[in-house]
Amino acid sequence: MNTSFTFIKETMILPKHCYNESSYVWRTRNKVIELLRTFPQGEASSIYLSYVTTSEEAKGLDTSVGFMETGHIEDVEMLARFKL
Repeated sequence: MNTSFTFIKETMILPKHCYNESSYVWRTRNKVIELLRTFPQGEASSIYLSYVTTSEEAKGLDTSVGFMETGHIEDVEMLARFKL
């Protein structure tokens, strides 16, 4: 079983309009996933990221591209996983 993973670390506070499907943020998130599927740092089974639990915009963006909440919250950030 492969237990490797990639974690996307970002620190961004964006205006609400940046989270819709026509925004550069949404398109960039998809491009990052596309790149990570080529395993540039070696094979991985998942991509992880986190977002502030009160940000419905960030949650909506991440779930729209396939991230699922893990239920793990650290401080005020929800951990989400994208299975490759």
